[in-house]
Formats: sequence, structure tokens, C-alpha cells
Amino acid sequence: MLGRSYVVFGIAFLFAIWILIISARLQLGVDNEFGELLKKKNTRISDIKAIRGNIYANGENLLATTTTKYTLVIDAIAEGLTDQLLDENLNSLSLNLASLFKEKSALEWKNHILELRKNKRRYAILQKDIDYGYVKLMRNWPIINLGRYKGFYFEEKGERLYFLGDLARKAIGSVKGGAYTGLEGAFDSLLRGVNGKQIEQRMPGGVWRSIKTANYNQPKNGYDIITTLDVQIQDVAQYALSKAMVNNKAERGCALVMDVKTGAIKAMANLKRGTDGQYYESRNYAIDDYSEPGSTVKLLSALALLSDKYCTPTDSIDINWGRYEFNDKVMVDATPPKKTILTLHEAFQLSSNVGISKLVNKYYKDQPEKFIKYFKLFGLDNAPNFDIKSSNFPVINQPSYEGWSANSLPWLSIGYESRLSPLQILSVYNTIANNGVMMKPYMVKELRHQGRTISEIKPEILKEQIANQEVINQLKAMMESVVSNGTANNLKSDDYKIAGKTGTAQIAIDNKGYIKGAYKASFAGYLPAENPQYSIIVVINQPKDGQYYGGSVAGPVFKEISDYIFSRNNSINKLEQKIGPENFPEVYTGQYNKTKFVLDNLGVSSNTIGTRTLYTEIKKGQYGVQLHPYPSKNNEIPNIVGMGLRDALHSLEKLGLKVKYSGKGKVKTQSPLPGAIFKKGNTVTIELN
Repeated sequence: MLGRSYVVFGIAFLFAIWILIISARLQLGVDNEFGELLKKKNTRISDIKAIRGNIYANGENLLATTTTKYTLVIDAIAEGLTDQLLDENLNSLSLNLASLFKEKSALEWKNHILELRKNKRRYAILQKDIDYGYVKLMRNWPIINLGRYKGFYFEEKGERLYFLGDLARKAIGSVKGGAYTGLEGAFDSLLRGVNGKQIEQRMPGGVWRSIKTANYNQPKNGYDIITTLDVQIQDVAQYALSKAMVNNKAERGCALVMDVKTGAIKAMANLKRGTDGQYYESRNYAIDDYSEPGSTVKLLSALALLSDKYCTPTDSIDINWGRYEFNDKVMVDATPPKKTILTLHEAFQLSSNVGISKLVNKYYKDQPEKFIKYFKLFGLDNAPNFDIKSSNFPVINQPSYEGWSANSLPWLSIGYESRLSPLQILSVYNTIANNGVMMKPYMVKELRHQGRTISEIKPEILKEQIANQEVINQLKAMMESVVSNGTANNLKSDDYKIAGKTGTAQIAIDNKGYIKGAYKASFAGYLPAENPQYSIIVVINQPKDGQYYGGSVAGPVFKEISDYIFSRNNSINKLEQKIGPENFPEVYTGQYNKTKFVLDNLGVSSNTIGTRTLYTEIKKGQYGVQLHPYPSKNNEIPNIVGMGLRDALHSLEKLGLKVKYSGKGKVKTQSPLPGAIFKKGNTVTIELN
């Protein structure tokens, strides 16, 4: 018996030694194979999502951002969550939970937590989608303030928010469903950042939770993108386009605004009629819609004729009373002419199809490549190298193509037999406005990371001089006459001059011919004519309310945008601004810095009265605007009526208040009223209008 006992004891001793050796090897990381096996079963490495970068408009108005939402989680049998700790603090914690999350009473919260502990739940969600302001508040609550190893902790999740609704929505793009479009897609590699790494441990029930280790790598958040978009111009462009679409019962349309000197895109609006009759941004037509542009191409025809010195603006042509047969195909002018002999200038001004095409056919019939060279001079045979890429491509019919015929050249000269995008056409007009200097269109001007500028995109010249100055001046004079006495005389203004060209084209379906009664109306031009600052193109497809000419359908949209630009731009509008009792501006309560910035840029005299505060209240002074201090007491609800949503949220959430809001625009009403005493976690309801 004694011998057998020694044998059993020896085996047990050796087994214990073996266990100690294995444990030591695991602790020291020597036994990689066995450690990897355990990791595969009990732990895993997962990504910590980086926060996606923000997208801003020109004045740093926030267009898109990723906000962090938090989930409150409990490990009901965590080692640090002792019975004594829970007994001493559960009542207080339950009361706090009930004050913020009213779906359960304090007693129900208490019983729920006790039930989770009884069932030994290692991972249970107590509340989802908590804002950061409330997380800061909750981290001062009993038990939660002791950290995650006492049983309660927060998990983070990013949510993409877009702040300006449908404004420039297709230009900004989206990240839904993994299909990234617009700027979101074009700059995804920069916006998304670099994910971090974390080790997660399997909990009972197949749930995973993260654990802190030496291998815990923090994510690198994405870059912020500063765009060239001007929110105010974008707003006007969107509104004017929408109004024209509704009035003309059109199918789709777009409006594009560019800074003449730099090529920066200031507005990009796109709308399409939905099945419910309403209009939505469903596609970026300004970039993607490659179709026959119509008479706006006549600017290229005039450029070719003048540059090659085949014509001067005063050379004349017989337009055969607006009807002429090229080979076996008849071309007609949209409007019956009052005379049959027109100069090149008049043919352009009155948009005579016959006049322009007869001149082009006369001089380029035997050398069509020489005419097509002017399309290629602007790079119209290639898709623009723009920040937002298009899946479509331009087409310009050429003699080497199968579809070229004896009729191709005349029709190409007036905007058919080619497929070009609105952005391409606008680039042509912008170049003439810029005295022949061709700028690269762009929409992103700066990249930032954590507030620091990483890269600044400068305006880029694509062509130093597209034509000599004499030709440029002749083209400018012809475009001015289109508005003063031609097909767009309804756009004429007493305050400033507009230059441009109307366009009306029949709409074709691939190679199946043209749709009867379906037209595309457009207007491309710039302002002010004597010193161009902005170029604009408006394209509206299939208007159905009787009107379909570019001047009457697209022109008014151009005019509304240009009127706004002229009225607000001091460098263009030299009219004296006087502030008196009869025209005192209505200014809402808001942040001091932003209010002062707006008033200064509008040329409105303003004086700061007393001590500066974060927010300012506006009062009428004898000679201008007075900015009075707007103090708020820490225990009183501030007055937020008249503020924008961003200022209102900032003002309330920094006090630990929860906010519920409805509507859009400025704050119309608030409840509780200003001056009411509050406690952290109380809810303020606001209505915007």
C-alpha cells in the first residue's frame, strides 16, 4: 500500500509540475501554438473604428460630420462589482437612470439590474444612442464614476450626419450601404482614417467585449475636408432651380456656379422629379449628364471662325429666312427671323442655327478636324479631372467615327452630334470670362487633421491663353448683346450687365432618334459683364408648361442667382449701404463672434456695449447695431428663441440639458421658458420655424 501511495503521489506531483510549466510558458508567451489556440477560442482582435472626417463649406459651415453615440452596458458579475458596492449605490443609480431614461421607474431600473446580476449576465445593454453631453453627466453617477471594471461602461458608435438637408446633397454624397458617392466617395481614403485594434473576450452567451491590453492601438481619425461651396449661393441656387422646375413641370435640372478667377465651384444644385411629383437630388446631373448641349456650343463655333480669321463679327451670311437644306436634311431656326441677311454677331445674338452652321460648313467642310480642334482645345473630348468623378464620358463625333456623315459638321456646330456635361460647357464660358485663361474646376480647397492644415489646394491654370485678346473681346461683346438685345433680353438688369448664351436642344434617346416635344433649356454666362466674377450654367430638361426656350426657362434661374450674388457682394455692388430706422436689419440673438463677422462683412456698423459674452443680444443704436452682453446663469434656462439649431444645442447641452426639437430654421418657441430653474438632465423642447 505504501509503495502504491508513492506511485500515485509521484504521478500527481509530476502532473502539477507540468501544469506549472505550461502556465509559465503561456504567461511568458513562449508557447505560441497553445496560446494561439486559446486566443481563437476565447479572444479575438477586432477593429476600433476611426472617426470619419468632417466636410465643411467655404466659410467653414459644417456640411457632414460623424457624431458619436454611446451605449450603456453592464457586466453584472464583474469582479469589481461587489455585493457591498451594489447595495450601497444601487438606489441612487436607479434614481438617476429613471430621471434621464423615463421608460422605467427607479424601482424598475433597480429590479432590472438585480435580475441581470441574478442571471449572471456578463454583457447586457441598458440604454442605446446616448449623446455625449449625457455621457459626461452620467460619468459622475454612483458606480459608473468608478470605471468599467466596476461593471458599468460605455461603448461608442459613429453616426454620419448631414446638416443642410438637400443643399448640395449629391455634391457632398453619402456613405450609406457601402456605396460612397460625391465628395464622400472621392475622398473616402482620407475621410475614413485608419482603424485601431483591440482584443475582445468572449462572454457567456456568445457576446464579445473589449479588454485592455498592451496591444491596444488607438485609431487615427480621418482628415477634414474644406470645400469651396458657398452655403448662401447654394441655398439660392437650390431654391431658384426648384421654383423653375415646379413652374415648368420639368423632369430634371441642374445649376452650377463657378468663381471665374479660380475655377472654385460655389454652388452645385441637382433636382429630379420623383414618382410622387416632388423634386429630389437623386443624381449629380451637373457632372454626370452627358448629352447634346444645344446652342450654348455656338460660342465654340464663333471662337473657331474668329480665331482662324475666316470671319469678323460684321461679316454677313444669308440665312434663307431661317430655313436651309444641308444635303438631305433640313435645318430651321427656332424663331422666324425678321430679315434674311445677318452678320456673325447677329446670328449669335439671335441664336440662328442656319447662320452659324452655314458659316462653319462653308469654311470647315473640307477640313472638319480643324473645327473639332477647338472642342479639344478645351479638353471636351475627355472627362474633366474634377474632384467628383463621373462614370460617363463625353462624345464628340469626328470624321474617323462610323457615325460621321455629310450632315455632321453643320449639326455639330449648333450643339448636336456631341455629348457634353454642364460642367464642361461652364468651363468654356468661364474661360472666355477670364480673358482666355482656362482654370481647372475644383471643389476641395483644404485638408485638415485635428484642426491643423495638412494640404492646401491652390487654383490651377490648365491653359494660359485659349485665344488672343481681340477675339476674347469680340466674343464677350456678342454674349452681352444676347442679353441686351437677343434671345435673353428678359434677363437684362438696370443695375449690372450679364453676358451669356441661351441653348435649346431636342432630347434624344441613345440612337433611337429624338423625343417629340422633349427639349432641354439652358443658359450659360457670367456676371458682371464688365468685370466677370462668377460664371453660371443652368440646364432644365423636359419642361412641360408650354415654354421650352433657354431664355424663358433656364434664364430666370440664372438671373435669380446672379441678382443675389450682385446684391451681397461689395466688390461687385458699389451701391452705398445705409442703415437707419427704416431699414434696420433684423438680427437674432446668437454667438458674438459669428454675429460680428456677418455684420462686418455686410458693411453694417456695429458697436460692442459692455463686457463681451459668448452670446450677444442685438439692439438698435442711433448709428447702427449695438451688441449687448447676453449673460446666462448656470441654474437658469437661457433664452434661445431666434437662434439657429446649432447655437441652441450648444447653449443648452453645455449646461447638461437634454434637447428635443422639431422643424427647421430658427427657434420659434422653447419650453420651459427662459429663466426657469433647472437640474442637469432636464429636457428642453424647442420648435423651429
